[in-house]
Amino acid sequence: MKKSLVFLLTIMVTLPVQAGWIKAYGTEMDEIGQVVEQTTDGGYLITGATESSGAGGFDAWIVKTDDVGDIKWTKTYGGMDHDMAESVQQTDDGGYIITGFKNGYDYYDWMIPEDLWLIKTDANGDTLWTKTYGVEGTSDIGFCVRQTSDGGYIISCGMDFSQVTHDAIAVMKTDASGDSLWTYRAAASTYDVKEISDGNYIVTGSTYYGALFLLKIKPDGTIEWEKNYEGSDEESYSGYCIQEVSGNGFIISGTHGGSEGEDILLARVNSEGDTVWTRTYGENPQYDRANWVLTEYDGNYIFTGSTETWASAGTDLFIIKTDSAGNIDAVLENPITDLDFEILTTVGNQIVLLMYSDRPEGISLEVFDASGRMVDEIRSLSSSGTVSWGQNHTPGVYFIKEISDKPLTAQKVILVR
Repeated sequence: MKKSLVFLLTIMVTLPVQAGWIKAYGTEMDEIGQVVEQTTDGGYLITGATESSGAGGFDAWIVKTDDVGDIKWTKTYGGMDHDMAESVQQTDDGGYIITGFKNGYDYYDWMIPEDLWLIKTDANGDTLWTKTYGVEGTSDIGFCVRQTSDGGYIISCGMDFSQVTHDAIAVMKTDASGDSLWTYRAAASTYDVKEISDGNYIVTGSTYYGALFLLKIKPDGTIEWEKNYEGSDEESYSGYCIQEVSGNGFIISGTHGGSEGEDILLARVNSEGDTVWTRTYGENPQYDRANWVLTEYDGNYIFTGSTETWASAGTDLFIIKTDSAGNIDAVLENPITDLDFEILTTVGNQIVLLMYSDRPEGISLEVFDASGRMVDEIRSLSSSGTVSWGQNHTPGVYFIKEISDKPLTAQKVILVR
């Protein structure tokens, strides 16, 4: 877990050039941001760790903001060692449930977990109770926590590895007070867990030998089914996020790795966990991964994570929309160079602004949706100026390309609600 400054970005475009807001939180010390959750009041809760305040080392940190990112309050939790908040969910009582680890230590600029940690707070972030789980000498961590319909909590985790059985606690269920009701052990770490429509739980992660791990587990901790998806000896798979697909089955985002990098993985499975299709995106030797996926109202998928393949330099955030079969057609997105027009706002809830100059013939552009279908044209006869677009179009990912006989690349823009 490399140290970085935590920030939260959202775009709320208003005429003529206001581009929303960007917020950074922290001081001259290091801060780490892990998860952002929108709260019922329209604001946000950020989890992570801070070195700037608290008892010492890195402390688990949550930042509560209003709907424009201004801080309402912050809280730290922990002791003299390294502590981290990995996941948070607002609970039915208006408070929060947080998981992560405590009592970690530094190892070559990485924080190594010690004990899995569960923290229950009230609506102001004040601690109601905490629980720690694990044994001495093991690295135990909670990756995701969700409140369940019985008022308790389900946690995806990696903890208490056994040298005898070569497995670990991959899922833990607690009551409303955080007392453990049951655990499930497997040779795997799990990164996401959800309670699904039939009352069971669905879990994804990766095994210690490089297979994508998928588990459906009943409320009493007994197994409905377990699946491992693996390739050759030189391949590895991980599932980082899983969502239930209305009607039948699940969609999983993650990575498919080999000896020459990692590709984005999107996998569709049926209600029994059997593969319907898999798709990979990216180029080797670059490293790409999808941390989150969502099924949209139209049955298509949108997912995000980090990419080197499509980065302008180093690693960038990406967002991709596919059809219901995981296909991306027709429009390729590559960096644009040597253009005499500029897209000022690439993300917005109403408009995308384009600025151009010294064009005696004016400007003509085509707009494509994520499937490659042309949906609009942008034309202006003025030799310079600013043009707006997007007010009457459905939110989603679009690509803007100049009309020309030359083979030109397209610029991605995103319309949001």
